[in-house]
Order: sequence, then C-alpha cells, then structure tokens
Amino acid sequence: MSRGTVLVIDDDALLLRTVQRILGSADFETVGFHDAEAALAELDKLPAVRAALVDVTLPGMSGLQFLQRVKHTRPGLEVVMMTGGSSLENAVTAMKDGAYDYLAKPFESVEKLISVVGHALERSALIDRNSELERLLSVREEVSEIIGKSPAMTPVFDVIAAVADTPATVLVTGESGTGKELVARALHRLSRRRKKPFVAINCAAFTETLLDSELFGHQKGAFTGASATRRGVFEMADDATLFLDEVGDLAAGTQVRLLRALQEGEIKRVGGNETLLVDVRVVAATNVDLKDAVRRHSFREDLYYRLNVVSIHLPPLRERIGDIPALTAHMLQKHAVRMDRAVDGISDAALARLCAYRWPGNVRELDNCMARAVVLARSSRISESDLPLELQNNAAVLANGDASIEGLSYADAKRRTLETFERSYLRAKLREASGNISRAATAAGMDRSNFKRLCRSFAVEIDDPEVSEPVPSFSGPAR
Repeated sequence: MSRGTVLVIDDDALLLRTVQRILGSADFETVGFHDAEAALAELDKLPAVRAALVDVTLPGMSGLQFLQRVKHTRPGLEVVMMTGGSSLENAVTAMKDGAYDYLAKPFESVEKLISVVGHALERSALIDRNSELERLLSVREEVSEIIGKSPAMTPVFDVIAAVADTPATVLVTGESGTGKELVARALHRLSRRRKKPFVAINCAAFTETLLDSELFGHQKGAFTGASATRRGVFEMADDATLFLDEVGDLAAGTQVRLLRALQEGEIKRVGGNETLLVDVRVVAATNVDLKDAVRRHSFREDLYYRLNVVSIHLPPLRERIGDIPALTAHMLQKHAVRMDRAVDGISDAALARLCAYRWPGNVRELDNCMARAVVLARSSRISESDLPLELQNNAAVLANGDASIEGLSYADAKRRTLETFERSYLRAKLREASGNISRAATAAGMDRSNFKRLCRSFAVEIDDPEVSEPVPSFSGPAR
C-alpha cells in the first residue's frame, strides 16, 4: 500500500530519477518534474500529492518562488527543500516561508531522505484531519437549528455536510412542516456564498404571470400595473442561494423558463429582450411526488433532473419520535422568551402524549402546539390539560403513564419516556388490530417484521394466529 504521493522537482535528471527510485522503494508514489513552472501548472491535476521535495536552485522559477506560490494555493501541501552546501541561507529563508524541512545535498543517507519525506506526509495528513474536524464542527454549528439525533436524521446531516460547499442544485423533499427551509438555510450558511443574501420564494403563492415577474423580473410597461422596471429573485440571488419552495406547483410555462435559467444561467425579464447572465445556487423544495408528476406529465422530466442533482429527504416527525423531547425543550424555551411567560418545563404525562401522537403537520404542528401550550399553561410546567384535545384523547398513551422521570439525566429521562411510549403504542395498535400483527404494522406505517421485533424488544405480548413461536418475556427493551 502506498504511503502517499510526493512531488519531486529537480533540474538534474540523474538526481531526479535517483530520488524517485529511492522513494519508490520505500512505498511512496512520486511525480517528477524538471522545472517548477511546469509542476505548478499541473498541480491542480494532482490532488493526491501531499508533499513536495524541491531543489532551491532551479531555472526560471526558483524553488523559493515555488514554495511561496504553492503555500498560497495549497497550504496543506508540505514542502521539503533540497539545498547545496552553499545555499544554506536559502534553506533558512525557506523555513521562514513555510517549508517543512530541508535536506542538504548530497544527502546524509537514504534513511534520512525517507524519514524526512515520511514525516512531511504525516504532518500533511494531520493538517487534513484537523481541517476536516473544523469543517465538521462548523457543520454542526450551522445545522444547530435542525434539531435531531435520531437515525432517520443522520443521512440528512451527512448530505448537507457533503454538498453544502458545492454549486450543485439540491432538491429537498418531505411532507409539509418537516423543516425544508431550515435545510436550505443551512446549505447556504455552509457554502462559499454565505456572505451574500439567502433569497426565498414560495412558488405556490403567486399566479403564473406574477410568479414569472417575481422570479425573473419585469420591464416597465410589461403588463398592467408594471409602472417601473423590477429585478426578480434570480437577479437578487446572483452569486448567492435561491430557495424555491413548493416547486412542484409551477405552471408549465414557468417550468420552461426555470429550466433555461438552470441549464444556461440565463434569464430574461418579463417584457424584456436583454439576456442576463446569473450565477445562482438553487435549492428547491416540494411535498409533491415529482416522479409521479413526471409520469402524469404535469412536471417536465428534464426540469426534474435539473433540480434533483442532489436530493435530501426529510423524514416525517412520526418517524423520528426520539427527537420530540429535544424539539419540545427547544420550542418551550423559544416561545416562553418570545411571549414573556414563566414556563420552563413539561410534565412526564404531557411529554408521553406528545411522543404518542402521529403529528400529521410534523415539526410545524409541534411548534404551534408548544406555542399554544405556553400561552395556556396554568403553571411553570406544561401539563396534559394544556395540550390540544386530540393529544389528550390519544389512545396510544397509557392512562397512568410511566414512572416519574424527575431527577433523571436528560438521556435517562428521554430513554424511559420513549420506552413508555413505544410499549404503550405497540399495545394500542395490537388492540386496534385484534392482535393481528400484519394489520397492526400497516396501521403503524411499519414493516411487519420490524413491528414484530419491537414487540419482542418491549415484551409486548402478541396474540396473533400468524405467530407460532413464543414471545420472550423480560422487563425492558433489548440493548
């Protein structure tokens, strides 16, 4: 296995071949050049190169000049200078300019050459790891508004981190209220366009004529009421990010114009003849099944593929029940501050109700529920009676709730609350289905085998003629 790739630059052809042979015998990959200018011109095509061994004295661009240039364009690439006996002063200068080390020619030994190059590659790898850790920390900070640690959210965070700092168009899908605009804002804040504005528009809020004007602008007199020339959001988002919400509701004519904007980077204002070039990173969102819309010929297939370069699917809240305690805590604090109410917690029974509800309106519905509860709270803690009636009457929650979670750590309280919810939810679904696992699983929106596995994990008795094997009995979930 290669220990890394090293760039070697020396105008002495014999020495260049010798150095490459020595490094090759130590399992290093090498790329050789006789002059620094040629090496610098090709460096962008050599991303695997993580260290360079460069002679100080070269024809044309000197080794010191190469060092200064490469440290500007590839700061993570470690450079080891090779110097003749009379150029030690240049070696000192090189170290001040950022060289990792220097080797005097002729080399002290083969082992010394291999050791210095190996350490240079190790340092480069360490810098890369530190940079990646800093990037991941930045990602976590920028997506902090998207609360969730459940397995269903892991792919969301992974894709955001991978594509944020690219120009790729992103299509965010998911049910209404799942937080698609939060994802778009996180993509913007993590991109190199973050210093420019984040521009958002809801495509479902306008008629076709007005939407064309909002997207592409219009010339004075283009239509009744167009009393002045106006820029559209594509112009406003030049060099920035444009979020197109509810893109599945676009009319056929607007789809054609949007396709050209994405494909060519060109727009024309309504009523205008001038072609304007724009550089816009588009993030689109929809709760419509665009594949189905393409099959029904209500959405252009070519536009679908232009929008769906990278896709991010946000799971509904019912598939990330484990995030409800953290979401609830965040929303309570937010609304208590905004409404100046002394509410700082929620009862165990009320939290169990929240975890048992299916949330057809997703995170937005939970947020509205918490705002209402903060307003109506009779004490400093939200109780069951402060919740909407549909939650209070939810049959999936045990009447007596679970044991108290007061005094427990957040992790333990969350685990116990979720165990109570899952056990009671499974029992309720089985009761509704008269013990039939298949019907209970379908009602829960789950695969039969997964539903059955959860019943076993939480010691929920299964009374179903489809099941022949006994269900193990134990006091808690398998871990």
